[in-house]
Amino acid sequence: MFIDHASGAYLYDSAGKRYIDYVGSWGPMILGHAHPDVITAVKQAAEKGLSFGAPTEIETLMARRVCELMPSIELVRMVQLRHRSYHERHSFSQGLYRPR
Repeated sequence: MFIDHASGAYLYDSAGKRYIDYVGSWGPMILGHAHPDVITAVKQAAEKGLSFGAPTEIETLMARRVCELMPSIELVRMVQLRHRSYHERHSFSQGLYRPR
């Protein structure tokens, strides 16, 4: 079985059979797969470039929002993961945010 696509709370295999997505990999558990607002935001972000290897303003805004929502957080670290074996030897810190 291979997953062909997903929409909302469902995954669809290459034969068209529908499955409930109980895993919610990488966040679709919040709004579901392929939510129109998320697709629009991703397209807008992709038009600016996909990966820079350096801190971006949006990362800092996101980190600030995380700290607002969770006041006990003392530090947010943005990390871009590489291949796992390489990452185990090297840490790729893209940006740090510490609330004042």
